[in-house]
Amino acid sequence: LITRHKVSLGNALPARYFERMKRLPEIEAVSYFSWFGGIYKDENFSFPQFAVDPNAIFKILTEAKVPPEQLKAFQAEKNACVVGKATMDRFKWKLGEKVNLRGTFWGCNPELIVRGVYEGGVDESNMFFRHDYFDELMGRIGITGTYWMRVKPGVQVADVIEKVDKMFAEIARVLKTAGRYLCVTLAQAHVLEKLLRAFESGGLVRVHHVTIESPSTTGKKL
Repeated sequence: LITRHKVSLGNALPARYFERMKRLPEIEAVSYFSWFGGIYKDENFSFPQFAVDPNAIFKILTEAKVPPEQLKAFQAEKNACVVGKATMDRFKWKLGEKVNLRGTFWGCNPELIVRGVYEGGVDESNMFFRHDYFDELMGRIGITGTYWMRVKPGVQVADVIEKVDKMFAEIARVLKTAGRYLCVTLAQAHVLEKLLRAFESGGLVRVHHVTIESPSTTGKKL
């Protein structure tokens, strides 16, 4: 199941939806899936590249097989990548190969290390690298091109589509452009900081600290 922006694939989605989608009980796995489109050496050496979640992508693309130790290496190293066998054979790459990509659409240049090779599936030419590394290179912009999901066995896909659409519609209704979102919380400082990070990708956030007093704590901040 793939979720994309309703206007076009050229419109990105907020990455903060990721955690909400993970909590849907019908979803077995969910991954960011952002097309990168970088250049390796020059335009004649093109192949598909995608920024993904390293813990979920091969739970979704179950036909693509990666040796367990290589998958662990991919998950453990931020600038690691997994490459399809066809591309590995084409460039005669080996495990540990350093692959530098020059961004075209995106303003960053990933410096990657091949830590895994997958075989199987409909396309063995892809490169998958970590979305958290991509986001870091981009200055924490907090977006993804699409979301890819695997639905749990026995679940009606149509029901999941309806639930995801409603979730996105509700978020869009509350967090609309130029809209205002009021949140009253007794959160401690570290919790408030996490809340603010959820809105760091855009907009103006204003915080008011309120000091209250009680008879037993007169003059003390709570």
